[in-house]
Amino acid sequence: MAEEKRKVGVIRGGTGGFFEASLKEGSEIIFHILEKLSEKFRPVDILIDREGNWHASGLPVDVAEISQKADLFWDTTRSDAYMSLRGLPVANVSGGSSSFPEKSRKMLAEHMKRIGVGVPRHLAFPAYFHDIDGPLEGYARRKAREVFEKFSPPWRVRPFPYARSADVILARNFPELAEAIKKVARGDTGILVDEYISGKSVKMHSVRGFRGKDIYIFPPAGPFTVPEKELLLSFSKDLHEYIGGSDYVSADAVLASKKKVYLTDLEFSPNLEEGSSFTAVCRSVGAEPHHVIGHILEQTLDGQTHNGL
Repeated sequence: MAEEKRKVGVIRGGTGGFFEASLKEGSEIIFHILEKLSEKFRPVDILIDREGNWHASGLPVDVAEISQKADLFWDTTRSDAYMSLRGLPVANVSGGSSSFPEKSRKMLAEHMKRIGVGVPRHLAFPAYFHDIDGPLEGYARRKAREVFEKFSPPWRVRPFPYARSADVILARNFPELAEAIKKVARGDTGILVDEYISGKSVKMHSVRGFRGKDIYIFPPAGPFTVPEKELLLSFSKDLHEYIGGSDYVSADAVLASKKKVYLTDLEFSPNLEEGSSFTAVCRSVGAEPHHVIGHILEQTLDGQTHNGL
Protein backbone atom coordinates (compact mmCIF):
# COMPACT_ATOMS: atom_id res chain seq x y z
CA MET A 1 0.00 0.00 0.00
CA ALA A 2 1.33 3.43 -0.98
CA GLU A 3 2.23 5.78 1.85
CA GLU A 4 -0.45 8.39 2.46
CA LYS A 5 0.59 11.88 1.36
CA ARG A 6 0.86 14.50 4.09
CA LYS A 7 -1.12 17.66 3.46
CA VAL A 8 0.75 20.98 3.61
CA GLY A 9 -1.47 24.01 4.15
CA VAL A 10 0.23 26.96 2.42
CA ILE A 11 -1.14 30.14 4.00
CA ARG A 12 -0.99 33.20 1.77
CA GLY A 13 -2.55 36.64 1.40
CA GLY A 14 -3.39 38.43 4.64
CA THR A 15 -4.66 41.83 5.65
CA GLY A 16 -1.33 43.70 5.55
CA GLY A 17 0.71 45.39 2.84
CA PHE A 18 2.39 42.08 1.92
CA PHE A 19 -0.77 40.66 0.31
CA GLU A 20 0.33 40.51 -3.35
CA ALA A 21 3.85 39.32 -2.54
CA SER A 22 2.46 36.61 -0.27
CA LEU A 23 0.15 35.39 -3.03
CA LYS A 24 3.15 35.00 -5.34
CA GLU A 25 5.41 33.43 -2.71
CA GLY A 26 2.71 31.01 -1.63
CA SER A 27 2.03 29.97 -5.20
CA GLU A 28 5.76 29.26 -5.68
CA ILE A 29 5.73 26.93 -2.68
CA ILE A 30 2.53 25.20 -3.82
CA PHE A 31 3.90 24.50 -7.30
CA HIS A 32 7.29 23.49 -5.88
CA ILE A 33 5.61 20.84 -3.73
CA LEU A 34 3.46 19.68 -6.65
CA GLU A 35 6.41 19.41 -9.03
CA LYS A 36 9.20 18.20 -6.72
CA LEU A 37 7.72 16.62 -3.59
CA SER A 38 4.40 15.14 -4.71
CA GLU A 39 5.40 11.60 -3.73
CA LYS A 40 5.16 12.52 -0.03
CA PHE A 41 3.23 15.79 0.20
CA ARG A 42 0.09 17.41 -1.17
CA PRO A 43 -0.32 21.21 -0.93
CA VAL A 44 -3.56 22.80 0.24
CA ASP A 45 -4.09 26.42 -0.76
CA ILE A 46 -5.19 28.45 2.28
CA LEU A 47 -6.02 32.07 1.51
CA ILE A 48 -6.62 34.94 3.91
CA ASP A 49 -8.37 37.69 1.96
CA ARG A 50 -7.86 41.41 2.54
CA GLU A 51 -10.76 41.46 5.00
CA GLY A 52 -9.23 38.69 7.11
CA ASN A 53 -11.55 35.90 5.95
CA TRP A 54 -10.00 32.43 5.61
CA HIS A 55 -10.48 30.09 2.64
CA ALA A 56 -9.25 26.53 2.05
CA SER A 57 -9.04 25.21 -1.51
CA GLY A 58 -11.17 28.15 -2.65
CA LEU A 59 -13.98 27.69 -0.11
CA PRO A 60 -14.70 29.88 2.97
CA VAL A 61 -13.66 28.23 6.22
CA ASP A 62 -13.68 29.13 9.89
CA VAL A 63 -10.25 29.46 11.52
CA ALA A 64 -11.27 26.80 14.03
CA GLU A 65 -11.65 24.32 11.15
CA ILE A 66 -8.24 24.98 9.61
CA SER A 67 -6.60 22.23 11.66
CA GLN A 68 -8.70 19.68 9.76
CA LYS A 69 -7.46 20.86 6.36
CA ALA A 70 -3.77 19.94 6.60
CA ASP A 71 -1.16 18.05 8.61
CA LEU A 72 1.20 21.02 8.80
CA PHE A 73 1.21 24.65 7.67
CA TRP A 74 3.58 27.02 5.85
CA ASP A 75 2.77 30.68 6.52
CA THR A 76 3.91 33.25 3.93
CA THR A 77 1.84 36.22 5.12
CA ARG A 78 4.55 38.11 7.06
CA SER A 79 2.01 38.53 9.83
CA ASP A 80 0.88 36.80 12.99
CA ALA A 81 -1.50 34.54 11.06
CA TYR A 82 0.31 31.45 12.34
CA MET A 83 -0.66 32.51 15.87
CA SER A 84 -4.18 31.34 14.98
CA LEU A 85 -2.73 27.86 14.62
CA ARG A 86 -1.21 27.49 18.09
CA GLY A 87 -0.64 23.84 18.96
CA LEU A 88 -0.45 22.84 15.29
CA PRO A 89 2.73 22.08 13.33
CA VAL A 90 3.74 25.25 11.46
CA ALA A 91 6.88 25.51 9.33
CA ASN A 92 8.31 28.69 10.79
CA VAL A 93 8.98 30.83 7.74
CA SER A 94 6.58 33.64 8.49
CA GLY A 95 8.69 36.69 9.27
CA GLY A 96 11.22 39.14 7.91
CA SER A 97 13.34 41.88 9.45
CA SER A 98 11.35 44.64 7.80
CA SER A 99 8.18 43.25 9.39
CA PHE A 100 9.66 43.07 12.90
CA PRO A 101 8.08 45.41 15.44
CA GLU A 102 10.46 48.17 16.46
CA LYS A 103 11.23 46.54 19.81
CA SER A 104 12.38 43.34 18.09
CA ARG A 105 14.58 45.27 15.68
CA LYS A 106 16.26 47.06 18.58
CA MET A 107 16.82 43.78 20.42
CA LEU A 108 18.36 42.27 17.29
CA ALA A 109 20.63 45.30 16.83
CA GLU A 110 21.77 45.09 20.46
CA HIS A 111 22.63 41.40 20.12
CA MET A 112 24.48 41.97 16.84
CA LYS A 113 26.49 44.74 18.49
CA ARG A 114 27.62 42.34 21.24
CA ILE A 115 29.09 39.97 18.63
CA GLY A 116 30.66 42.75 16.58
CA VAL A 117 28.03 42.89 13.84
CA GLY A 118 26.51 46.19 12.78
CA VAL A 119 22.89 46.96 11.90
CA PRO A 120 22.28 50.07 9.75
CA ARG A 121 20.46 52.94 11.42
CA HIS A 122 16.89 53.24 10.20
CA LEU A 123 13.52 54.94 10.53
CA ALA A 124 10.19 53.22 9.83
CA PHE A 125 6.97 55.06 9.00
CA PRO A 126 3.41 53.69 8.86
CA ALA A 127 1.42 53.75 5.63
CA TYR A 128 0.52 57.19 4.29
CA PHE A 129 -3.12 58.35 4.56
CA HIS A 130 -4.09 61.64 2.95
CA ASP A 131 -6.84 62.35 5.49
CA ILE A 132 -4.36 62.05 8.36
CA ASP A 133 -1.02 63.07 6.83
CA GLY A 134 -2.14 65.80 4.45
CA PRO A 135 -0.83 66.38 0.90
CA LEU A 136 1.72 63.79 -0.21
CA GLU A 137 4.35 66.37 -1.22
CA GLY A 138 4.45 67.93 2.24
CA TYR A 139 4.33 64.53 3.96
CA ALA A 140 7.31 63.26 1.97
CA ARG A 141 9.40 66.34 2.81
CA ARG A 142 8.55 66.09 6.52
CA LYS A 143 9.55 62.43 6.69
CA ALA A 144 12.69 63.09 4.65
CA ARG A 145 13.67 65.78 7.14
CA GLU A 146 13.19 63.36 10.05
CA VAL A 147 15.58 60.95 8.35
CA PHE A 148 18.04 63.70 7.39
CA GLU A 149 18.24 64.84 11.02
CA LYS A 150 18.95 61.31 12.29
CA PHE A 151 21.61 59.98 9.90
CA SER A 152 23.52 61.04 6.79
CA PRO A 153 23.19 59.93 3.15
CA PRO A 154 23.15 57.79 1.16
CA TRP A 155 19.90 56.08 2.21
CA ARG A 156 17.93 53.01 1.09
CA VAL A 157 14.15 53.52 0.83
CA ARG A 158 11.72 50.60 0.48
CA PRO A 159 8.25 49.31 1.39
CA PHE A 160 7.58 48.15 4.95
CA PRO A 161 7.14 45.19 5.25
CA TYR A 162 9.53 44.44 2.42
CA ALA A 163 8.72 42.07 -0.44
CA ARG A 164 11.39 40.43 -2.62
CA SER A 165 9.82 41.85 -5.76
CA ALA A 166 9.80 45.43 -4.46
CA ASP A 167 12.35 47.99 -5.57
CA VAL A 168 14.91 49.37 -3.14
CA ILE A 169 15.58 53.02 -3.99
CA LEU A 170 19.00 54.53 -3.33
CA ALA A 171 18.80 58.23 -2.41
CA ARG A 172 21.97 60.33 -2.31
CA ASN A 173 20.61 63.73 -1.24
CA PHE A 174 17.56 65.35 0.36
CA PRO A 175 15.51 65.89 -2.84
CA GLU A 176 16.09 62.27 -3.91
CA LEU A 177 15.10 61.08 -0.43
CA ALA A 178 11.83 63.04 -0.46
CA GLU A 179 11.03 61.76 -3.96
CA ALA A 180 11.76 58.15 -2.92
CA ILE A 181 9.54 58.42 0.15
CA LYS A 182 6.76 59.86 -2.01
CA LYS A 183 7.09 56.99 -4.50
CA VAL A 184 6.94 54.27 -1.83
CA ALA A 185 4.08 56.03 -0.01
CA ARG A 186 1.91 55.70 -3.13
CA GLY A 187 2.04 51.92 -2.70
CA ASP A 188 -0.18 51.97 0.41
CA THR A 189 2.48 50.31 2.56
CA GLY A 190 4.71 51.45 5.38
CA ILE A 191 8.10 52.95 4.55
CA LEU A 192 11.52 51.88 5.80
CA VAL A 193 14.56 54.12 5.37
CA ASP A 194 17.97 52.89 6.45
CA GLU A 195 21.54 54.00 5.90
CA TYR A 196 23.42 52.55 2.94
CA ILE A 197 26.52 50.53 3.89
CA SER A 198 29.23 50.16 1.24
CA GLY A 199 31.36 47.03 0.94
CA LYS A 200 31.15 43.44 -0.34
CA SER A 201 27.52 42.29 -0.39
CA VAL A 202 26.60 38.68 0.31
CA LYS A 203 23.49 36.62 1.04
CA MET A 204 23.98 33.94 3.70
CA HIS A 205 21.64 30.92 3.99
CA SER A 206 21.24 28.55 6.93
CA VAL A 207 18.91 25.63 7.68
CA ARG A 208 18.28 24.00 11.03
CA GLY A 209 19.01 20.25 11.17
CA PHE A 210 20.03 19.87 7.52
CA ARG A 211 22.60 17.15 6.77
CA GLY A 212 22.84 16.23 10.44
CA LYS A 213 24.04 19.67 11.56
CA ASP A 214 22.35 21.64 14.34
CA ILE A 215 22.54 24.59 11.95
CA TYR A 216 23.80 23.98 8.42
CA ILE A 217 25.45 27.08 6.93
CA PHE A 218 25.76 27.25 3.15
CA PRO A 219 29.16 28.65 2.13
CA PRO A 220 29.14 32.28 0.97
CA ALA A 221 29.36 32.86 -2.77
CA GLY A 222 31.74 35.55 -3.93
CA PRO A 223 35.36 36.70 -3.95
CA PHE A 224 35.98 36.32 -0.23
CA THR A 225 39.24 35.43 1.47
CA VAL A 226 39.41 32.48 3.87
CA PRO A 227 39.28 34.78 6.96
CA GLU A 228 36.31 36.65 5.45
CA LYS A 229 34.45 33.38 4.81
CA GLU A 230 35.10 32.25 8.38
CA LEU A 231 33.77 35.57 9.66
CA LEU A 232 30.60 35.25 7.56
CA LEU A 233 30.00 31.62 8.58
CA SER A 234 30.36 32.54 12.25
CA PHE A 235 28.00 35.50 11.81
CA SER A 236 25.37 33.36 10.08
CA LYS A 237 25.49 30.64 12.74
CA ASP A 238 25.21 33.10 15.62
CA LEU A 239 22.33 34.91 13.93
CA HIS A 240 20.35 31.70 13.39
CA GLU A 241 20.97 30.62 16.99
CA TYR A 242 19.78 34.00 18.26
CA ILE A 243 16.57 33.88 16.21
CA GLY A 244 15.84 30.47 17.67
CA GLY A 245 12.75 28.85 16.20
CA SER A 246 13.11 29.36 12.47
CA ASP A 247 13.95 26.45 10.20
CA TYR A 248 15.48 28.64 7.48
CA VAL A 249 17.23 32.01 7.67
CA SER A 250 18.52 34.13 4.82
CA ALA A 251 20.62 37.13 5.83
CA ASP A 252 21.74 39.89 3.51
CA ALA A 253 25.03 41.24 4.80
CA VAL A 254 27.74 43.69 3.81
CA LEU A 255 31.38 43.09 4.63
CA ALA A 256 32.65 46.64 5.12
CA SER A 257 36.17 47.89 4.48
CA LYS A 258 37.25 47.38 8.11
CA LYS A 259 36.24 43.70 7.95
CA LYS A 260 33.09 44.37 9.93
CA VAL A 261 29.86 42.59 8.99
CA TYR A 262 26.62 44.59 8.73
CA LEU A 263 23.25 42.83 8.69
CA THR A 264 21.07 44.64 6.17
CA ASP A 265 18.10 42.30 5.58
CA LEU A 266 16.61 39.16 7.02
CA GLU A 267 14.23 36.61 5.49
CA PHE A 268 12.69 33.34 6.71
CA SER A 269 11.32 32.01 3.41
CA PRO A 270 13.60 30.71 0.64
CA ASN A 271 13.34 32.14 -2.86
CA LEU A 272 12.50 29.11 -4.99
CA GLU A 273 12.81 30.87 -8.35
CA GLU A 274 15.33 29.48 -10.80
CA GLY A 275 18.47 31.60 -10.67
CA SER A 276 17.94 32.78 -7.11
CA SER A 277 20.78 32.90 -4.59
CA PHE A 278 19.11 30.08 -2.64
CA THR A 279 19.00 27.82 -5.70
CA ALA A 280 22.65 28.59 -6.44
CA VAL A 281 23.96 27.82 -2.93
CA CYS A 282 22.00 24.57 -2.80
CA ARG A 283 23.61 23.38 -6.02
CA SER A 284 27.04 24.57 -4.89
CA VAL A 285 26.95 21.84 -2.21
CA GLY A 286 25.35 19.14 -4.38
CA ALA A 287 21.76 19.69 -3.24
CA GLU A 288 18.55 20.92 -4.85
CA PRO A 289 16.05 23.38 -3.35
CA HIS A 290 13.43 20.64 -2.92
CA HIS A 291 15.85 18.71 -0.70
CA VAL A 292 15.80 21.63 1.75
CA ILE A 293 12.03 22.17 1.48
CA GLY A 294 11.41 18.48 2.03
CA HIS A 295 13.72 18.54 5.04
CA ILE A 296 11.86 21.50 6.57
CA LEU A 297 8.49 19.77 6.09
CA GLU A 298 9.72 16.47 7.54
CA GLN A 299 11.36 18.27 10.47
CA THR A 300 8.19 20.21 11.20
CA LEU A 301 6.16 17.00 11.24
CA ASP A 302 8.68 15.46 13.61
CA GLY A 303 8.02 18.30 16.05
CA GLN A 304 11.60 19.54 16.04
CA THR A 305 10.78 23.19 15.40
CA HIS A 306 9.16 25.88 17.51
CA ASN A 307 6.66 28.53 16.54
CA GLY A 308 7.42 32.23 16.75
CA LEU A 309 10.63 34.25 16.98
